[in-house]
Amino acid sequence: MHVEKTPELLAIQSELIQQMEQSLGIRDPKAKSRPFSPHMTIAFKDLKRNHFKAGWKEFQPRPFDRQFTASHLTLLRHNGQRWTIYADYPFNSRVAE
Repeated sequence: MHVEKTPELLAIQSELIQQMEQSLGIRDPKAKSRPFSPHMTIAFKDLKRNHFKAGWKEFQPRPFDRQFTASHLTLLRHNGQRWTIYADYPFNSRVAE
């Protein structure tokens, strides 16, 4: 799903890269040079092809325009079978408002 690139979202992405490096030691040199493409993943590789095709046929033509305020970011880690919550990072009021 396409997500609008707002200045606030771009700021969060930049701060997230810095925090990942400083707090968790996670460095991705490519992340600093490639364009940021905000999106929401609504299905993963575990969705069977026939289910994806049926869902795509149903939902692709429908318009979808929603807004929400996020209170935190959740970092997920894949354990080989499914995604599990690794950590939650609350947004401060400056970012969330």
